[in-house]
Amino acid sequence: MTKLTMTRKTFDEYRSTVRGNENITLEEALKKLQRNIELAECRPRENGNYYAYGKLHFIVSEKNVVVWLKNNCTAPKEWKKDNKKYLKISKELDISDRETHLTLMARNSFFTIRRKYGKIKWKMKNGMIYK
Repeated sequence: MTKLTMTRKTFDEYRSTVRGNENITLEEALKKLQRNIELAECRPRENGNYYAYGKLHFIVSEKNVVVWLKNNCTAPKEWKKDNKKYLKISKELDISDRETHLTLMARNSFFTIRRKYGKIKWKMKNGMIYK
């Protein structure tokens, strides 16, 4: 794995927009972004790579500098986080998250149920399902 750096602007953006990272250090943020690179969908560009890690999107230049970062973007279709790889990389990089395989599975189940409930609610509202 290559060593990342990031601009002050992207570090501030990361801290202010990524939930739970308001008081994170630069070193921890770089470790987490390195993990995200390993798990993200990558799109090569002429002067670096564009990564989409769910709704977190960022650009890493050819010099391994995170030059742009935006959260709450549209997630790539069919993108799914590999929980086992996530935990393995977290352990390798010594990232101290409170995540375990069980908590990751529970969170995924919660979001799946919430998404399906939203679809059913929309269908009921638009007369496609009757009470």
